[in-house]
Amino acid sequence: MSYNRDNFVRIKNEYLDRNRRAREEAEARASEINNLFPEIREINNEIAGYGLRCLEAAQKFSGEKLESELFRLKKRTEELTAKKARLLAEKGYPSDYDFVKYKCAKCSDTGFCGINMCDCMKQELIKAGIDSSGISALFEKMNFDTFSPNYYDSDNLQKEQIESVFSYCKNYADSFNCNSENLLFVGGTGVGKTHLSVAIAKEVTEKGYDVVFKSAQDLISDFEFERFHKSYSDVSPAKTDKYYECDLLIIDDLGSEMTNQFTVSCVLSLMNSRINSGKPTIISTNMTPDKFKTYDERIASRLNDFTPFLLHGKDIRSLRRDKWRK
Repeated sequence: MSYNRDNFVRIKNEYLDRNRRAREEAEARASEINNLFPEIREINNEIAGYGLRCLEAAQKFSGEKLESELFRLKKRTEELTAKKARLLAEKGYPSDYDFVKYKCAKCSDTGFCGINMCDCMKQELIKAGIDSSGISALFEKMNFDTFSPNYYDSDNLQKEQIESVFSYCKNYADSFNCNSENLLFVGGTGVGKTHLSVAIAKEVTEKGYDVVFKSAQDLISDFEFERFHKSYSDVSPAKTDKYYECDLLIIDDLGSEMTNQFTVSCVLSLMNSRINSGKPTIISTNMTPDKFKTYDERIASRLNDFTPFLLHGKDIRSLRRDKWRK
């Protein structure tokens, strides 16, 4: 599983800043009480020397004498800590007033527990992945829970077919990994292609994978920007890098973009790269199979590497409107 590179760098830096701020704030509170209360300052100074005294004891003693001395030092530090807590309480301060207060005690706001990423950072990355997927606003409306085959009641065969597709897509999302197959949704307007694509994107993103969802038109616009409008002096990462690098790319409404030699070459290059690297892609299109060759024979050939689903039925949006009118 991999997270969006830009999100990972940004959030990792945020954790470094969060950890630093927590320590600086604790130091400021410690300085405050040290200046206000000399007796607490003396206790803090003695506690701060605990590590050095342990090191000196290790150099001076060994065996049982060392164990005895370390126990004495530990006991003394515990007594000082308790005394400090009582003094703070007497003066109206919490006993942990000068402690470092991390947002996540598990990882101390570093994002990692040892070599493993902390759950809190995973959740931050998942949230960022949803925000950068391009369709976070659609996740509430278009998910597996809100997909209903009931609009196909008038045709039992179509209903059975869409239920089969739905089940396949749900299993695909549940078992997704970076080697999952490519999917192709073919059908007219409003038959559920985008809804199923978004539902998959939501589930896969919440598992921590990097998902990018783009309409074919917006995707081509990014390629056009990089090719025709980006300055040669601009060294920022290409806007199109994410399409090659993400764990799952979803291209919505292929064929709706203005087709020319440049757009076809961009789509072909992207498909070749992802197929060769084994990165899964989902494509939805209104084009019927016989029109793929008209679009481009080479792309039609690459689509043989996709598992196809031909969705039938009327425009669900119009069916919803009719239902509300009744």
